[in-house]
Amino acid sequence: GQRDNVIPSFGLESSPQQGGANIGTIAEVALGGKGLIKIGGKWFARNGDELVEVVAKNGKPTRIPIASNVAIRKPVSQASNARMGAQLRKQYLQAERQGIEQLIQDGTKPKVSNARLDKVVDAHFRKGAAIGNGTTADAARHELRTGKLVKGSDHVKKAGYDLTFFRRWLKANPSASSYDRSVAQAMIDDLEDALKTKPEY
Repeated sequence: GQRDNVIPSFGLESSPQQGGANIGTIAEVALGGKGLIKIGGKWFARNGDELVEVVAKNGKPTRIPIASNVAIRKPVSQASNARMGAQLRKQYLQAERQGIEQLIQDGTKPKVSNARLDKVVDAHFRKGAAIGNGTTADAARHELRTGKLVKGSDHVKKAGYDLTFFRRWLKANPSASSYDRSVAQAMIDDLEDALKTKPEY
């Protein structure tokens, strides 16, 4: 049979063709490149902060709303659907967080929508770096482990500044998109881990 494709931005499976269209490709374009995740045999993606089911029909993505960030009161008759939506959203966010962590480990910058956050995230990644995966966190790990600066810059100090920024940004932006907040938290976790590196000299 046909092999499943991989969405490069997340390294997650996309679906095989259905109805003559590749869901992975069309959803990646139509839903902002935030990744497509398979849960319980169905395919889900983001539409802003809304979780949607994605199906292919006549070569175009059909988006079915599932759950959103905002709690909405629903009739009792829809309670089971609301619970299902909440469960799906939780599973999606867990898988998405794993995808963000993998991007960071691979030295690939996650795409965020907040301009101020994006500026700091962008400065955290350096393509073609000689040390580690090219992140500030990996450069700090190297400096703490060896006692030697990377290209004459103090990345331990920069990691501390970045850590403070991401913590303050999360606190100041409670209503930011859950994807942006997940990226900020993943950056915090990676920087905190880096700054715990013990010297080997």
